[in-house]
Amino acid sequence: ENSPFLSDSLQGAKVNFITPENWAFEVKDSFSKDACDRRKKDIEGITLKDAEYTYDGTEKILLIEGDLPKGVTVSYENNIWVEAGEYTAIARFEGDSKNYNEIPNMEAILKIKPLNSSIIIKNKENLSKVYDGNPVEVSYLKTREGNVIVEYYMGETGGPIETPVDAGIYTAKVILEANNNYLEATDIA
Repeated sequence: ENSPFLSDSLQGAKVNFITPENWAFEVKDSFSKDACDRRKKDIEGITLKDAEYTYDGTEKILLIEGDLPKGVTVSYENNIWVEAGEYTAIARFEGDSKNYNEIPNMEAILKIKPLNSSIIIKNKENLSKVYDGNPVEVSYLKTREGNVIVEYYMGETGGPIETPVDAGIYTAKVILEANNNYLEATDIA
């Protein structure tokens, strides 16, 4: 029978509504076998990619790429870091579950590599001296704060010794120790 809510092309068609819960419906025309289904849509084109940086003291952030549809939001866990290390970031999605299929959580690795550092012995040319009973003093420049170790060795291949006082040939090695954000640096004279 005629209805003001159906178009002329659908007048006399048999309409079967499934249920609103699964958002599917069928329209069967008595003159054709065409069907029309409306189902939840997959959200496509959203990614969370691994990223690698070198430590520079600033925040590194992992965010999704792609456009979320209206009504769908993302929240993050573990996706912002400053310190060197390897972190697993998680993106969780919420929102319009009537029109869109659920987006599974996404994970990606955020890696921040330690930065190179350097240390230089300043007085390499002036380390030779005539015995005076005083220890050799090594001065150095370093590119960052950190613990410095000065080691001395007898000759070029001998084992470690205390700070040299006696006459002889010695090798001095300065070490700027590594930490979470910086690699170790050394210089030898």
